[in-house]
Amino acid sequence: MKIRILTSCTGEKAHSPDNQLTQDDFRLLSEPARFQAREDELSAYRTPADAMYTGQQHLRLMEGVRAFREQHGAESVDVWVLSAGYGLLPGDQAIAPYECTFQGMKATEIDAWAAHLHVPEDARRFFAQPADLVLVLLGDDYLRALGLGDDVTFAAPTLFFTGKASQKRVRGQGTVRAVVLTRFDTRRFSSGMVSLKGEVARRFLRRAAEDSGFLAKILDSTINVLDVLYKGE
Repeated sequence: MKIRILTSCTGEKAHSPDNQLTQDDFRLLSEPARFQAREDELSAYRTPADAMYTGQQHLRLMEGVRAFREQHGAESVDVWVLSAGYGLLPGDQAIAPYECTFQGMKATEIDAWAAHLHVPEDARRFFAQPADLVLVLLGDDYLRALGLGDDVTFAAPTLFFTGKASQKRVRGQGTVRAVVLTRFDTRRFSSGMVSLKGEVARRFLRRAAEDSGFLAKILDSTINVLDVLYKGE
């Protein structure tokens, strides 16, 4: 069994030194030697991406990831992060601390910066990989950065946990479904909007770890995914 997860970076990180990387540093990605020299200044703080982020969405997600891996093995879940600094990166990639976010950028700025980081093409490669299931936990600005269109192929069944206004950004060919989260869900899952995607993913992965038939059931388009997760705990 293989689950792949795409989540967003968070502002809260394990390390936040005064000289952390900024957007200006990531402009140097097209000059690898200069960027590497800047990153080397932070070598003492380099940490795998899946351990760098300490925001509530990420912490709750990783709790579910650990539960699933305990039942199905370390290779059963791949965590990927959409970083506004590094672009799309695997969770085991060591990164330096940085301060950069897509959130709050103007639409044209998101598009231009995502293109600089090669996010749209990397996203197409990500979704073209086989798996039993893909979970996507992204807010509106980060979803825009993916640049999804009708040319995107989803090789695996894919669930996007996202807000109502973001449904329009979920586009492509294959088995793909947007699960809309609302303020009502913050009450029933006892979670604020910032951490809600992580809480839902935590419950999802814990259920999948315990029930071998859960994935097949949850992909039924007639099933209300959030109702199932709420009633399960």
